[in-house]
Amino acid sequence: MKKWVKGILALSIIAGIGFGGNYLWSKTNHSRLDDSSIEADADVEGASSLTLQPVDENGKDITNPIPVVLGNVKIESGDTYKSVLDKVSSDGEQINYLEALKHFSLVNNNSGEAELYAGVLNDHVKDKYGENTLNVAKGITLIENLKGNGYTLNSDALNLKLGDQITENNGVLKVPFTKNDIKAKITAHIEVQGTYHTQSYDYWVSKDQVIDLEYSQANNEMNSSLSNTKLKIGSSSNHEYDVFNMSEDALEKLEKATIEYIMPEGHESKAPDKLEVPGYPKFQCKIDSPVIEGYVTDQKIVEIDFKKEQRDFQVVYTEEKGDNTGTGGETVTGGGSSDVDSGDKDTDTNVDNDEKSTNTGNNNTTTNTNNVTKSVTPFKVYGKQKLYRYSHANFTNKRRVQAHAKKVKAHAPVFTVVGKTTASNGAARYKLSDGTHITASSKYVGKLYWNGSYKKLHVTNPKGINTYKTNALSGKVKHVKQGSTVAVKQISKKNGMTRYQLANGKYISGSKKLVSPTKPKQVKKVKAKTTVRLYKDVDLKKVVKTYKKGSVINVKGWDHSHGNVHHVSGYKRYKVAGGYITANSKYVKIAQ
Repeated sequence: MKKWVKGILALSIIAGIGFGGNYLWSKTNHSRLDDSSIEADADVEGASSLTLQPVDENGKDITNPIPVVLGNVKIESGDTYKSVLDKVSSDGEQINYLEALKHFSLVNNNSGEAELYAGVLNDHVKDKYGENTLNVAKGITLIENLKGNGYTLNSDALNLKLGDQITENNGVLKVPFTKNDIKAKITAHIEVQGTYHTQSYDYWVSKDQVIDLEYSQANNEMNSSLSNTKLKIGSSSNHEYDVFNMSEDALEKLEKATIEYIMPEGHESKAPDKLEVPGYPKFQCKIDSPVIEGYVTDQKIVEIDFKKEQRDFQVVYTEEKGDNTGTGGETVTGGGSSDVDSGDKDTDTNVDNDEKSTNTGNNNTTTNTNNVTKSVTPFKVYGKQKLYRYSHANFTNKRRVQAHAKKVKAHAPVFTVVGKTTASNGAARYKLSDGTHITASSKYVGKLYWNGSYKKLHVTNPKGINTYKTNALSGKVKHVKQGSTVAVKQISKKNGMTRYQLANGKYISGSKKLVSPTKPKQVKKVKAKTTVRLYKDVDLKKVVKTYKKGSVINVKGWDHSHGNVHHVSGYKRYKVAGGYITANSKYVKIAQ
């Protein structure tokens, strides 16, 4: 059985809204034609014929007229538009005019050499509604000066009494259509026995329209029955839409990219849901960031290329007017990493942004425009999310000094705080030792040192740690490798920095960049799922050798690339004999 991937259908808002029937809906009304309740007036009872005339929003004819021969069918009091045409379809020539109109609504929007609706739709109409219905459908054509445009059947205006329509228009029943104003490119991504190919179709659409692809040529590419064929037209700036047609096995093997939408501090409830985008190695797409009234985003479009390793992206919003409390703005290549270095969790008893000043006898203050900065005894924080340093406590795009990507703790940026202040909108800020400012939100920054009393600590830093004779970390005793566990006797403090005295009397740093009270999950062996290269460096630039598919490789530790590149998150690597290999599950899997 084949499926269409629902999550990538619309590039601006990934959604699928179901409806009955294989035709296009108007952008203004999603009610079904079958629900129309148009009662016939007594003065049209007994009529023997009528004419259907498709018209645009202004009432102007867009096609040739469609004569409806009622034959033995009588229009009676209480008849609806649908009931009359249903009688016609079951009498005499058995023509289903509603289905003919739906067929035209689909076909007239084709706008390229590759037609989205053609043979598959024709076969469906012929098989289900008869050859006469198909002939009527094919006979409906746009008038000459309108060819090249696209129109969609609009059910809204059909909710009128038959008598009113026929009386006022000399027996001509106007059938309302809406002109489409967007030429979209719909690309089907098709998988056959592990090989992918694409077929694109140009098609006229309108925003918020829903297209049913069940009887489209895209469906015919695999000659399959699809479980989800609804394509929602959003506000994509490039009007390009992607659908997938592949086996369940192929769907399960698709890689996933995620886009996280981050709102300013205090506005998190307005954040759009995290978006998951499936793809295969050669798949590329552009996703429009949702428009949120009153906010601007750092990336209007997120470009995803599955040939590259980046799979996690963040889009940051800031308030459109006034002062911003978030971090957004600059487009940063590298995005975020889905790998967490060791599953560490901050277990400090104090909330980061509620820290009380410990400034002893130092009440100096400096004043900015509308801001007062209170000096504090210097302390260190690390970045937990992507954030920016600003030249002023009131954050604006023009005041950005530097971007810092989200990184694992071992490579997270560290800042020395020398003051506390607030923005003019009341958001808490930290003033740093270099004069710049960062948010004080605990979502974005945390205290650098652990403060809890632990019995054991685990070494998480790729370079390991050293033990020392004193809590000033002087007199190196020995080196402890990553992955090791040390027994703790008690916590110790030195100039506001945490030290831990070990059971053997020696001291280590309590920095979150080095150790964790949470034991990391350690991988001992991995098996190559395909050809895997061994590199000398963690950034995978210099190849040492190649492992064949099926090779089992012993793992000594882990690290992340681009550790010293402030604007790139980095990717997880496994440290092995002779260098590093990727930790991407596409290429290796954990072996027992």
